Amino acid sequence: MLIALLVFNGAATGVCLLSVGAYRVALLTSDNFDSHEMVPRKQCVLTVIFVALLFFNLMNGIGLLMLNLDRAAAFVIPIFYFHNHNRIMLLLMFICVALSGALITAAVIVTLTASEQYVTRTCRQFDTINFPFYVAIIAVRSISGTLAVCVMLTIVVVMFMRRAKVFNTQAHGADQLHSFRERQRKLTYTTIISCIITLFLFVIPSLIQLCLCFGNVDLLRVVSPYTMSLTFLNCTNEALVFMIRQEAIRRSVCDFITQQTPTFLRERILSIVSAYSSSEPRMMIFHTFSQKKTSSTGIKH
Repeated sequence: MLIALLVFNGAATGVCLLSVGAYRVALLTSDNFDSHEMVPRKQCVLTVIFVALLFFNLMNGIGLLMLNLDRAAAFVIPIFYFHNHNRIMLLLMFICVALSGALITAAVIVTLTASEQYVTRTCRQFDTINFPFYVAIIAVRSISGTLAVCVMLTIVVVMFMRRAKVFNTQAHGADQLHSFRERQRKLTYTTIISCIITLFLFVIPSLIQLCLCFGNVDLLRVVSPYTMSLTFLNCTNEALVFMIRQEAIRRSVCDFITQQTPTFLRERILSIVSAYSSSEPRMMIFHTFSQKKTSSTGIKH
């Protein structure tokens, strides 16, 4: 559930980013565009896409921390996590959404109730949001990403310390628990890869942006578009890495795509991909889809 939330959040960030980018491109290429024209910043803040982009980008940082805390719980307290992992994930998801929502809501309210100011029509976040809250959003995002990396480094150390130990238990569900631990171990390796990518695309740019908030504000105005572009690029990180590395997630996505595809097109896609697929896991996936397709066809007839 937590991974699904992060994948959805990354997709939502991408959609909002494309919408804002398309609006700005259309605005800049318009014949009536005037670079000196100013609009009330409340007009920008009241735009749904603007607020949504702030919210989802903040959740990228906090969500990464929650995911790594989930991985830490799976390794530090495996038996407790085995019996309570659904509750733990729900709690972490609630903290992630509630903290992000509270901070963005406060920033919007303070900006709307402040004295009227005018900004350019492109509605840059740096100029639009109340500056102390803008700094707070960047700080929470940066600190969350940094703590997430620290938590993952701790997990790596624990994994190396425990790699020579053998987990023994005489509990009734020993085999099931062992299988669960192996799945969690593979998921943790995937999270480590995602965390390394996030370090360069999200954490370091956010820390640079945060340092400039307390230093050279003029330089911040110049650097912000580039650092924000890198953090937005990271929104595809979780989706791509987990899709490539985790067979269960890949199977679910492929299943969803094939179910939503028209029958004639689905048959062609499955035949083409099956012809060029040589790995056994993929062949098993497509064989499963073919069985589903056949069963659904039989029901129709």
